[in-house]
Amino acid sequence: MNFRMKIPEDSKWLFQSHVGFDQTWGSYFAQYNAAVDNLVEAVQTGAVKIDQVSLPMIFLIRHVLELGLKNNVAQLEKINGKEGKLRPTHNLEALITAFNLELSKILDNNSISETTLSEITKYRSKLAELGDTIHNLDRGSDAFRYPVDKNNAINFDWNKTIAVDDILHLFFELRSFFAFTIAVLADEGVKGVENL
Repeated sequence: MNFRMKIPEDSKWLFQSHVGFDQTWGSYFAQYNAAVDNLVEAVQTGAVKIDQVSLPMIFLIRHVLELGLKNNVAQLEKINGKEGKLRPTHNLEALITAFNLELSKILDNNSISETTLSEITKYRSKLAELGDTIHNLDRGSDAFRYPVDKNNAINFDWNKTIAVDDILHLFFELRSFFAFTIAVLADEGVKGVENL
């Protein structure tokens, strides 16, 4: 393993980040998405092997999922006439449940085209599958960040393997759903979207 020791003087400017510009959920969502894409590209080009980046990659996917759910739940709650507070949880099951509850209220109380309803049903099914997959691997949002759980037990058995490509396939299909859920509802004429 080679550790980079120093950033060369002539390229330090490349690492000057304006983090203060990123004050929205959308910008965080976009940056974590970009990080996943960059890791996938690095694996595909052979710059790194999947076993060198699988833990941070799946953690980033999990975090994008969490960001997308939290933002969408807050926005959907506002459409439903609630305050739209962000959930202080990392529990994907709870966030998916809240997302589905708020989205169902909107779908039940508005006239939504059959085409859109069919697409939403497909995305919700994929969300359930990805949520279950990641939640079963990482219930406490720690397994991809630390080698042991809160009881100091090893997170993954020695021979555990993960089909990261299956996770990525679902992730790639779902991220546009999170990015455009509210826009689709606006296009469908859902009342309350205009107040966001």
